[in-house]
Amino acid sequence: MTAAATSVHSSLVNALGAAGLVDTLTGETNYTVFAPTDAAFEAAGIDLTTFDTPEELETLANILLYHVLVGETRSTDLADGTTTVTAANGDSLDIVVSATGVLVGGASVTVADVPASNGVIHFIDSVLM
Repeated sequence: MTAAATSVHSSLVNALGAAGLVDTLTGETNYTVFAPTDAAFEAAGIDLTTFDTPEELETLANILLYHVLVGETRSTDLADGTTTVTAANGDSLDIVVSATGVLVGGASVTVADVPASNGVIHFIDSVLM
């Protein structure tokens, strides 16, 4: 998993493991992952040690799947303006491209187009809720 190889995504990797999503996201299907950094998890106040009931883990999985699109979407695939896409959890997610940068659900993309074995990762500065 590409996120595991970075020094800023330990919380994301741990959350994916806790929610049982590692196998899903490392399978054959291509994905686009908007990957919150460790600082983003900290700023959101997410303490993974508190997610221990089936209901809490389901909520965590839903939050994480809100950061995932089925298929590969690179920055070059986006045009200026707002595009609404459907996240892997079924919710709508707005991507706004402007001269000042790219926002995904209000989070800023800080690093774009990091290749992964089955898609692409974009680093974002906050956790999408």
